[in-house]
Amino acid sequence: MFERETQRRAGYVLSLGIMPLLWFAGEIIFGVRMWNVHPLHAFLSYGATFLALFGGMYWMHGVTMRDQSRVSQMVIAMSLVPLMTGAGALCYHGSIGLMLLLAGYIALLGCEWHFYRHEIIPAWLWTVRLRISVVGIGVIFAVLFVKRL
Repeated sequence: MFERETQRRAGYVLSLGIMPLLWFAGEIIFGVRMWNVHPLHAFLSYGATFLALFGGMYWMHGVTMRDQSRVSQMVIAMSLVPLMTGAGALCYHGSIGLMLLLAGYIALLGCEWHFYRHEIIPAWLWTVRLRISVVGIGVIFAVLFVKRL
């Protein structure tokens, strides 16, 4: 019982991390400027920070794995893809930055699927991260659609 409650609360905390991304997307889609910064720049910056956070966590997990086998080398290599695409999204403003951010979130989802399949992350974390990633990818698609109009 305690473990399920802890997992549920951890899922809520992880879900709160996507809220600023939704906020900035709402500013872009509805054309409302509530802050002094450009909403697209804030959206790209927060999205890249989110990718860097999870890419860095998975990279550190790969470095500290007990068995330095092929799986740990793959974890290290795969964790760099979201980091690099997030950095690329910061270098380009506009549609190209959004496409790079989208590629980073898709790469992060692929990394997490690989880690779940090799039992590196638990099943409950995979389901939470899947939901968060699907929402993030959907929001990026919506912002990309609005920016292309």
